[in-house]
Amino acid sequence: MPTPIEGVDGNWRCHSCNNINLGVRERCNRCALPKGIDVHSLAKGFEAHAAMTVSALALPKKGPVEGVDGNWRCSGCSNINFGIRDKCNRCTAPRSSLALQPYADVQAHMFQMGLESLRNGTNGRNGFQASALQGAHGSTIAPAANNSNNVAQLEVQVALLTQRQTNLELQVQALQSQVAQQAALLTSAGLTVARLRQ
Repeated sequence: MPTPIEGVDGNWRCHSCNNINLGVRERCNRCALPKGIDVHSLAKGFEAHAAMTVSALALPKKGPVEGVDGNWRCSGCSNINFGIRDKCNRCTAPRSSLALQPYADVQAHMFQMGLESLRNGTNGRNGFQASALQGAHGSTIAPAANNSNNVAQLEVQVALLTQRQTNLELQVQALQSQVAQQAALLTSAGLTVARLRQ
């Protein structure tokens, strides 16, 4: 039987394996792909759909993130503003001197104040309020009521981590001792083998 020629008598080329099939066939006789399915077009369509799906799932653009590139939190309304702004874009309050400090410095200062209030035996929140920083419009910047609890929890966590570190250091020392013992045994075994070979 002669080889079928594409386009003659309805003969068709399989889009998957390029085999030329007789026009009467509904499936490719080499790969069994149904007639008329263009896998390359399907793949391109799938790629386009996947690209649209991925772009649809991409996170939406968000506003400024506090502490990044000089972005700052308004002491009046807590809106986060881009670092280039001199006024809050929500309430138009001027940028306070506190906002000029890096966020991590402010957090460290607040944490230190909480530790001091705990050491002095005062309530953490009251201790914060007594020495609270003043923001724009004379507003007091004070942490939430549970900050003293948070500080106490952080101190407990630091103590636990310190204890864990000490335990790990002891385990490392024990392992180093075992390695040294194993090395000594291997050296001894090597010497014994060397003597036996002589």
